Parts: sequence; C-alpha cells; structure tokens
Amino acid sequence: MARWLIVAMLLVCSAGAAVLAQRELDRRKPAEGFQELMYLPEGKYLRIIAFGFDAPMADGVYLKALLYFSDNMRAKLVSERSAQHKYLYKAFNVVTDLSPNFKSSYYYGGLLLSATGKAESALDLLDRGVQRFPDDWRFPIHAAVVCEQQLKDLKRARHYVEKAARAPDVPPVYLRAVEGLVGEGDTDTAPESRRRHLLEYWRAILDDESQPKQLRTVAEDRFSTLYTEQVESDLTVVVRQFMGFAKRLPKGPGELVQTGFLREIPRLPLPDDGLVLLPDGQCRSKVLVMRETEATRKSLENLVQTHKRKKGTLPARLDELVDPLSGHELPAHPLAQLGYTYRYDPATGSVISVAPAR
Repeated sequence: MARWLIVAMLLVCSAGAAVLAQRELDRRKPAEGFQELMYLPEGKYLRIIAFGFDAPMADGVYLKALLYFSDNMRAKLVSERSAQHKYLYKAFNVVTDLSPNFKSSYYYGGLLLSATGKAESALDLLDRGVQRFPDDWRFPIHAAVVCEQQLKDLKRARHYVEKAARAPDVPPVYLRAVEGLVGEGDTDTAPESRRRHLLEYWRAILDDESQPKQLRTVAEDRFSTLYTEQVESDLTVVVRQFMGFAKRLPKGPGELVQTGFLREIPRLPLPDDGLVLLPDGQCRSKVLVMRETEATRKSLENLVQTHKRKKGTLPARLDELVDPLSGHELPAHPLAQLGYTYRYDPATGSVISVAPAR
C-alpha cells in the first residue's frame, strides 16, 4: 500500500508541475532552491525510493533545477563566482542518472551552466549529449561556443563544429555563426569578426521560440551586451575622427550628427542606457561602465581577502596586493579619465567606487 501511495504522489507531482511552476516562482526565495539542491541525494539513492518510477522523479528534479536558475536570474545572482551553481550541475546529473535519455537535461543543463560560468560542467553535459544523441546538431553547436568563448580551446571547438556540420537538419544560421567563430584563427585575433558571429549565434537563440524562456532571457542579455559593445567600438572610431578634424571632443553624440560624422545616434538595447565620452575619445555605454565598475570593485575585494588568507591580516593599502617586481598593476577604475577612483577601507577590507569632487 505504501509503495502505491508513493507512486501516486510522484505521478500527481509530475502531472501538476507545469501548473505549479509559476506559483512556485512567485513564492520562493533564491536561498530555498539552493538548499533543496544542496541536500539532493545522488541518483542511485533516488532510484531506490522511486520504486521503478524513475522518469517522474527525474521530471521533479529537473523542474527544481529550472526553478533554482529562474530564482537566481530574477534576483540577479547568476554570477561566474557563485559556488552555489555546482549544485545546479549536481541536479542535472541526478536527472540523467534517473533517466539517461532525458535529452533536455543534457542540453538545457549545459546551456544554463554555461550562463553561470561553469564552463567545464556545461561542456561535460553537452558532450554527453553529443555521445548519446549524435544526430542532434544542438549539442555540438553549443559545445563549440563553450570551448571557444569560455575555455579558449579552438581545437576542441573545431572538433565540435565538424560534428555539427555532419548532423542532419542543422540550421544554416547556427552553423554559419559557429564556423565563423572558430575559423578566424586563434582567439586573440579578429575580435570584431568574432563579435559579429557571436551576435548571430545569440540572435538565433533569441529568435528560436522552441528554446526555454530562461535560455532566451540569457540570450537577450548576451545579444544586447555584444550589440552595445559594437556600438561603443563604432562610435569611438567616429569620435576620434571628429577629434582629428575639430581638435576637441564633441559636445555629445548629437554634434556628430549635426556635423555629418554620424547619420543617426544608434539605439542602445540595454534598459536605461546612455553614452559617456572619455577624454581620449572612447565612447562608453553607461550600463556597461557600471557593470565593469562593479566587477572591478569585487575583483579588488577578492584580492584583499586572498591577501588576508595568505598573510593573516588585511593589507594597509591596495598597492600591497601587487608584487612590485611582477610588473603587474592593479586594475584601474573604468572612469579613471574622469577622476573616478576606488577607495579602500583597511579596517573592513571593503572597496567602494568614488566620484570626483565637484
């Protein structure tokens, strides 16, 4: 009787998962999903209590993993430095242990892990998908991008592109994008060309309605960021052309249009964005500068904590973090040309961004 009661509960949970998913998303806090995945048993133990109903159990774990990722996206916690994402990898592995042919766990698991910066874990899932589903072009296509972009391994990337090219029904837009991405020489060359092919890749995912909402949200952010970087690069060239002619900075992007150097001011896709002109002629996106400022600030705080672990005490000054004989320098503030700096508190180890005095 107990066995059938458990089975009935599993089936009911599986059938109602889609209905309850949004309600669960609205109610949960990110920490709850993390704790659920952290204490998730391994697949071999879940098999015992599933009483042969491994597939419904796999469905439930898969849903938990997607909810966890969605929670973190809403809370803006998806970060390459988040140690908690190893439990996301664990969850997708449990799903494939319970149901080895659960294609979505290999595919979406690999892509979502890639979005969190867990490239090796992402590639493991995608590569296992390549082995188990050799005719599915999606696995080698996305594995190639992980290798080229995150692991900086062109040889492996080209290996996956060759596999994708042999797969039936591979969409030309995806194949063209990854072939261009890995066919430009080594990873330090042709950055503009690589950005163009990456834009094609993320645009293809964004336009593909068969992709899950979570992945398309990631694609939208990546596409918008890459597009904005392209606008920065193009406008910097135009600003410096104006400076060569007028011997000064333009008063703003509008003057570039008025003087014929620019046909129109490009639309920036990131919300609440604008443009900043630096004294050397760089044209920067306000949103990307803010992101870079915060990333650099966190990087400095991480260096401070590393110093404390090694030396047993916080550094008195930030310059103590760099060996003077190494030739390395601390990262500068992205708006250093405008007088912005980082201020360090040796009592707490915290670093903050400081605007210039007016």
